[in-house]
Amino acid sequence: MDVEISFNDVAARVDELVWYFQNKTNLKKGDKIALQMPNLLQYPIVIFAALKAGLVIVNTNPLYTADEMLHQYNNSGAKAIIILENFASKLEVIYQKQR
Repeated sequence: MDVEISFNDVAARVDELVWYFQNKTNLKKGDKIALQMPNLLQYPIVIFAALKAGLVIVNTNPLYTADEMLHQYNNSGAKAIIILENFASKLEVIYQKQR
């Protein structure tokens, strides 16, 4: 990946995501959020934003099966999930099982 991003751009994106967490979700300081993505540029932005917003990160393995994901989500107490779109189909399987 031949992508560059400046520290100022990272800081701006972090602040935008902090604003989103604080103003567009019901998440409160101390709430846990599950993070399921590989090591991409978005990963540290989400980490820094969540920590800055007072949230607790629950890292999850993007290679888990839907059943393994469900087990981890249920045990973690996460109130939200941030997931890469490539893995969202597994999340849909979990959603259908819970209905």
